[in-house]
Amino acid sequence: MLRRYATMYWSMTNELIRERNRLAARVENEGEDAVCGEIQGWSDYLRYMVEPQLAYAEFNGISAHIGRMHHLSRGTVGAALQAFNDLLSRLMDLVGEYRFLFVGSALVPLYEQPRLFGDKVDTKFKKASVDIEEAGKCLALGRGTAAVFHMMRVLEIALQKVSSKIGVPLDPDRNWDPILRDMRTAIKGWSRQTSSERRKHERWSAAVGHLENVKDAWRNPTMHPRHYYSQEWASEVWEHVRLFMARLAELV
Repeated sequence: MLRRYATMYWSMTNELIRERNRLAARVENEGEDAVCGEIQGWSDYLRYMVEPQLAYAEFNGISAHIGRMHHLSRGTVGAALQAFNDLLSRLMDLVGEYRFLFVGSALVPLYEQPRLFGDKVDTKFKKASVDIEEAGKCLALGRGTAAVFHMMRVLEIALQKVSSKIGVPLDPDRNWDPILRDMRTAIKGWSRQTSSERRKHERWSAAVGHLENVKDAWRNPTMHPRHYYSQEWASEVWEHVRLFMARLAELV
């Protein structure tokens, strides 16, 4: 959406300026009769093609200028060109009132691409897809604290999945601490007689241990106004969460 708006404003404004200059030069060199038909054509183009895009982009007040030019294009060329100039002036004023956000090329994938943690995470953790994408967008726009907040929501879904797989009932009103304790207790009761049972114990213990570390390092401080995350710090959290979710997707 941001790229679409910026591209539209830029290309439309430059096209209108070029055309205004070209028509004005022809009037000066060839007379008004030479451009009468062209001005009417441009007026129709603005009325039926450009105006709907500007309205969608909330360019308030531009429709009146386009309507005036459309009306005057049926009259004198001089009045129509003046309306064209007025339209450009209003368009430039509106562009000055807007603020365009810039996303560097290295961060564009974070802003635009889906399934940022990979297909397997997207398949296994469907409920986390929106927050993963929103975290990526926040990171691309330099909103580190907001990105970490969304990542903690992703890990909340991971907690639910791990709890379900271990067999611990999940009460949404409970804090992480008692849930994690119950998961530790459940894992301790598993058999470890065979090598496969020991591997299972180790993997799920590691998953729970990671969630315990996340709770202390990021989740609790993020849920309360204790920390604000810089772009660099949020990027480190992003990479850590991405790797954990990828490993967890293999486990569940």
